[in-house]
Amino acid sequence: MPYSARDNESHSVYGVARYYGLARGKARGGVPSARIAAYKACSTDGCSGSTILKAIEDALSDGVDIISISVGQSSVFQPDFLSDPIAIGAFHAAEKGVMVICSAGNEGPEPYTVVNSAPWLFTVAASTVDRDLQSIGTAINFSPLKYSSKAYPLAFGENVAAPFVSPSDAK
Repeated sequence: MPYSARDNESHSVYGVARYYGLARGKARGGVPSARIAAYKACSTDGCSGSTILKAIEDALSDGVDIISISVGQSSVFQPDFLSDPIAIGAFHAAEKGVMVICSAGNEGPEPYTVVNSAPWLFTVAASTVDRDLQSIGTAINFSPLKYSSKAYPLAFGENVAAPFVSPSDAK
């Protein structure tokens, strides 16, 4: 059963945050009107493919707009898109116009260590290494937006820092 801010405060822009009854407080994301629904797809024994698919299915039935998945198999054992439960579930989500964001894994920086690399996923990686990484790839997008919608160029955080935010913090 998902935990949702809607369960506690249906008219507030803040959700109630807690961890096993501890650290009670309010949480708010970058979009004040956003609601958070969390689905348990992993246990101490790992993350079974059927549980991951069920969590994605539950999220889609609950009408989410974005799914964020921060799990993935080792790049050594990374299955192909036809047998990877994250790729399969994310494809169905993308068909319904729901963006799926996934972690790229923790095994780099060697070549071929990125996981969750299906072209219909938005795969995110982070690094503390001070260097420029160039990526040229392809993607599939089922967005209902028309090409006539206004387009914006990609921007580097340090170039668009908000007032009173250092470029290195925005980066």
